[in-house]
Amino acid sequence: MQTYKHNDTDDLLAIMTSIAQDDVRKKRDASQQRRFIVTEGLFRNTGEICNLPGVLALKEKFFYRVIMDESMSFGVRNSITIPLLCRQIITSSRKSCDVTSYSI
Repeated sequence: MQTYKHNDTDDLLAIMTSIAQDDVRKKRDASQQRRFIVTEGLFRNTGEICNLPGVLALKEKFFYRVIMDESMSFGVRNSITIPLLCRQIITSSRKSCDVTSYSI
């Protein structure tokens, strides 16, 4: 398990690139690995919103799966209860997360 700096997709990119280089060195097929990016939709301690388009772009590039916790963000953005993930996917051409958790 590796961690990246809070909401920093550039740091995440650097870590994923390093892992991809290790895959080449060890002759592993990256598309056959089970790897995950785990993030929150709305960060509990700071109130920042996840850079979901950036995370999803890296997910597609490096063949990862995304697990996103939306328990803090469910219904936060407006009076209509639409999770941040749904909101960003509606306005994006990117694919969704693989696993999303909610708590009501």
